Amino acid sequence: MNGKTTYPSLFCSHRMRERQRLSRLLACFCAMGGCLYSQGSVAQDSVNEQLTTAISALGQQECYRWTTQVELSPETQSRFGSTQGVVRKDGIVHATILFRTRLTDVVIEGDKAAVTNRDGDWDTVSLLDQGYRSAGFAASIAHDVMPPVTEGLMLLSSLTDLHKEGVCFVGAMSSESAESRLESQLREVDSIRDAHGAVRFWMNAGLLNRYQVRAGGTIRKDGEDHDIWCETTTTITDVGAADSELTVGATAALQRPVPKTEPRLSGEMERTILMQHGKRNAGVHDPSSLVKCDSEYWMFSTGNGVTSWRSVDLQTWQRGPRVFPEIPAWVTDVVSDQRGHFWAPDVIKKDGRYLLYYSVSSFGVNTSAIALASTPTLNPADETFHWTDHGIVVQSSQHDSFNAIDPAVIETESGELWMSFGSFWSGLKLIQLDPRTGKRISSNSPMHSIAFHDEIEAPSIYYHNGWYYLFVNWEKCCRGVESTYNVRVGRSRQITGPYLDKNGVDLRNSGGTLLLKTEGPFIGPGHANVFHDADRYWFSCHYYDGTERGRSMLAIQEMTWGSDGWPDLHKQIRHALPAEDGALEKASVD
Repeated sequence: MNGKTTYPSLFCSHRMRERQRLSRLLACFCAMGGCLYSQGSVAQDSVNEQLTTAISALGQQECYRWTTQVELSPETQSRFGSTQGVVRKDGIVHATILFRTRLTDVVIEGDKAAVTNRDGDWDTVSLLDQGYRSAGFAASIAHDVMPPVTEGLMLLSSLTDLHKEGVCFVGAMSSESAESRLESQLREVDSIRDAHGAVRFWMNAGLLNRYQVRAGGTIRKDGEDHDIWCETTTTITDVGAADSELTVGATAALQRPVPKTEPRLSGEMERTILMQHGKRNAGVHDPSSLVKCDSEYWMFSTGNGVTSWRSVDLQTWQRGPRVFPEIPAWVTDVVSDQRGHFWAPDVIKKDGRYLLYYSVSSFGVNTSAIALASTPTLNPADETFHWTDHGIVVQSSQHDSFNAIDPAVIETESGELWMSFGSFWSGLKLIQLDPRTGKRISSNSPMHSIAFHDEIEAPSIYYHNGWYYLFVNWEKCCRGVESTYNVRVGRSRQITGPYLDKNGVDLRNSGGTLLLKTEGPFIGPGHANVFHDADRYWFSCHYYDGTERGRSMLAIQEMTWGSDGWPDLHKQIRHALPAEDGALEKASVD
């Protein structure tokens, strides 16, 4: 991991159809003078008529400005922030969105848009582009810019129980609408329950001038139920007087020809590909090896204090407790700006305790350390459960030619303990550990070079039938839909190498047989691990989900071994269910 990420994508084929439907409805009710009724009581129809008239009147204005502010419950982690926008007199829409930690400018003219990229330059995109990479991603952001007239109509068409309360008009959201609203803001949660919500509208001089959407529900996080809510308030100002000057870059981008659009797979094909690759419900990055404790499967991943996950069937995953509620004291002595967000852990059970190795580093530098923590059990309900931090195992600095991150540990048949690690710089390394302490066998023990490529990291070694198999990642992670990670493999009779690919090329010389790569919405797979359980082999990794705007997700699929002894990933639409004897049985997915 050279640099280190729920919300569903709001841009897909059904979203496109919905927006087109709303556009037709808007044109229809404007043509009819704002008379769009929903079925219901006379009182509700009267309120609906007043609101549609107010929205229609706003839509007939030459220009206006709007601001949307977002407020969230503490448990809700959002990538979206405030939006400021202008509907100009020439019909062009200009919005500035706080997305993640940076501002993104979007200018829309018909089906063409100009969007600022991560470098601040303007890209020209088509709103019809539904692809997974740059253009489609930028188009999805632009496509979700909804001026109050468009969003107000969408909200109004989905509300029930419309009535007036004082000076505002109130409508109830369906549970489906409320859940969708919450999902657009949430990250790293399993599911939403008891979703509900309401929308309030205010008018001034016959025009819509403010509306507020509040949705709430319950989530399960860290083993506890949490009430969550999301509230957005949109205020309309400067009606008839708002305007904005476009930058030279935006103007030039709108003048360029619309680029060729990238098609998107059907929803059914997307689901099939993701199921074939073993998509799971866990939003993780850099998943560790899988281990078992008290009939449960456990893994760990990058996160604050190191994130843990548990499952009884390898299918449905729930969050476990963080390893470190508080940052170990020594960490800031190694990396001064560390705040406890630890990367790429790995775990192994050895002699009655679980050894957890984790990375302490910062983006783009090799001032790093791999450290060790241990516990006698992973079950937090066990009275002996307790993590003990043992400090640094191996460390690197700007003066070294390697980077001490991305650990992966293996025990040989003879009981030796080894750790592979590394990222970029001079490639991937291997050191021997003391089986008793879990630390490096000696401070000056040999450090073996096992693989090199211009962009390489995340090694993992697995032993099978007389061979050591080295899985590595090539290219770049951590860029969402722009990630180019792919998994390569080589093998050796000796754990120290040399590891050769199928063509006999040494992995130290950029060898590596391609095992897994991007396919449709399954983007940038990485951090491979192999788990043997009940005579079946499971291949786990993370990937960036193109249907969820590049969110990093867990994938677990069955792996077999070919007649030539090399690993093979069969894409079968299967999932694992627990058998009575604890083994895993196959079951078809509906």
